[in-house]
This record gives sequence, structure tokens and C-alpha cells, in this order.
Amino acid sequence: MEKILIQKRGTAEHNLPRALCLVKSPVQYVRNIPVFTSQVIVPRIAARITPERIEVILMNRKTKKELDYFRTKVKEFLASLLKASSSPETEAPAAALRKTIEAQNGFDDWEKKFNASVELIVSGDVEKIVLSRHRKYQLVSKLDQNLMWQKLNTLKNTSYKYLIEEKSNLHFAATPERLFTLNGNIVETEALAGTFKKGKPDPDRNKNLYEHYLVRDHLVDKLSRAGGNCVFPPEPLNKSYSDYNHYYTPVKAVFRRPPGFISILKKIFPTPATTGYPVRKVVSKIPEIEKYDREYYTGAVGLIYSNNQAEFAVNLRCGKADKDEVTLYAGCGLVCGSDARKEFGESEMKMKSMASLFKI
Repeated sequence: MEKILIQKRGTAEHNLPRALCLVKSPVQYVRNIPVFTSQVIVPRIAARITPERIEVILMNRKTKKELDYFRTKVKEFLASLLKASSSPETEAPAAALRKTIEAQNGFDDWEKKFNASVELIVSGDVEKIVLSRHRKYQLVSKLDQNLMWQKLNTLKNTSYKYLIEEKSNLHFAATPERLFTLNGNIVETEALAGTFKKGKPDPDRNKNLYEHYLVRDHLVDKLSRAGGNCVFPPEPLNKSYSDYNHYYTPVKAVFRRPPGFISILKKIFPTPATTGYPVRKVVSKIPEIEKYDREYYTGAVGLIYSNNQAEFAVNLRCGKADKDEVTLYAGCGLVCGSDARKEFGESEMKMKSMASLFKI
């Protein structure tokens, strides 16, 4: 039987997050610094969940009445969450959806925006643009959050999964990309760019490697300028997600003095993997071409700990649900030589992984 422990802050709180941070995709720069909106959520309780037990930490002082309330409600909620996390894969959808009719859903709209992006690349104005799209669905049944979490955990080869309630919205993701991890004076990040089908040679290797090196060099340059001593492999590795591989380069930077997580966030975010290159220039071009608000898509989500520790992921393979609609997002990096049909197909593949959570 699963065991649930409820206790006050103390020795057991070691390495529990102090806050959760949701960062929107920036749309402008001021004095070479990206301007972005963020939400910081300070937890009232925190939990460690393992197959054997759930350990709940009350983060603030509580009265006896509040403790009794938490004992009841937390046990009910976390027991169901543990069951969802440890249960075998289920075919049941998190909710039923119906597609809405939107001009932005199809290839014709994508091709127009693709051509506008490529014109900027061919003219030499920019080297790369990440073009994204979104698709809205009407909710036709109630969304089951526990089942949603269970379905998210069936998705393979994803490093970060989350469900976050923010006001009246539910944000969810299964993203493969770490933005950075901060541990004292050490920052670890990764370049994840350049996509090709798993099990086959990359037919666009030169194009994909060019796209990848833009991201890697951006990270190394920004961290080095901030005083970090960067170490990374000379050639990229492969990281698998679903039926595709991504070129992947881990980067480790050691600083003489511990940097703060906000300073690292401002230095490396956003990266060319989610915007393009040069970053500052394409950030202002993207809203003009896409004509929609990305909100938290290509933003960041992170946990902030004590002792100068933090971990942030890039918000990809994600969606948003409210009481009436579910919105899914996907995007592709465009460089010289990109093909509209191939990139559209890649965006469909990326959106498909999130769509698999639902019955459509």
C-alpha cells in the first residue's frame, strides 16, 4: 500500500522547490535585454512522489484546523495522482475535442508565412527564423487532470512534463529541451536543434547542422561573455523524441562566482532554437509574420530552489486548456534551403504528440 507522510518544514524539505516560474515568449528587447512577462507561483505545499510513498511538506506555518484540512484533501488528491502516475498506459483520452475552423490551421496559411520568412533569410536580413503555428479545439467533454497526467507520462523520450493551473487556464507540456540548470557556480545547458527521422540518414544534414551550430554558438558565446568557462563536445550527439532525432550538444559553464538564475535567464533566453538568428532582430519580426500571441509557447518554465539552484526547461510540445478550448502549438526552424512542405509536416508531427492526449 502506498504511504503518505505529511509534515512541517524541516530537514525533509531539502531540495524542494521554493517557487515555480512561468515565462512568456519575449516580443521585444530594451537595451539588449529581452523583455518578458512571467508568473511566479509560491507553493503552499510540496511533495516528493515515488512508487513506494508520497512525502508532503507543508511550506508555511499551519493551524491545527488547516493541518486537518490538508491531511484529508492532500491524501485524496495525491493518492489519485500517484495512481495515475504508476498505472499502466491507458487508452482513455484526457478529454474529447472537436476541431475548430480556422484559417491558420492549413498549409496555405503556413506557406504564406513561410515565404515571408524565407524572403528575410534570402535578403540577408536574418539567418534563421523559427516559424510556429497553433491549432484550437473545442472541448466537448470535461478534462480529467489526473488522466491528463497519466497520459503525459506515457509519452516517451521527454525530459520535462508538467501540468500547471494559472488563473482559469491549465498549461501542459512534455518538452524535450532543457534551457539551463544552475547549481552553485555551475550552469549546464544544451543546444537542441536540427530534426530528422529516426532510423534513417539525415537527408538535410548540412542544413540541420548549420541550424544546430547557430544555437550552440549562441549559448557558448553568451555564457563565455558572462564569465563562464565553457566545455562541450566538438560534434553534436543525437537525442530521440517520438519518431524523430534532434542534434544535441550539452554545454557546461563553470563560473568563479555563483551567478543568479535571473542573470543566466537574461543572458541566454531566448535562444535561436525558439526564435531564430540574430535573436534580437527576429524577436521583433516573428509577431509581424505569425500574427498571433505565442503566450508561453517557446517561453520557459522553471523551478527555483535554495542555495542558488534552479532548473528551467524550454516550453515546447505544449498546450493550453480553458473551460471551452484547448490550444496546441508547434514550430520549425527555417534557414536557407528549408522546404515548406517538409517543415509543415514536421510541425504536424510535433503537434500530434500533444493531440494524442485527447480524443479528436
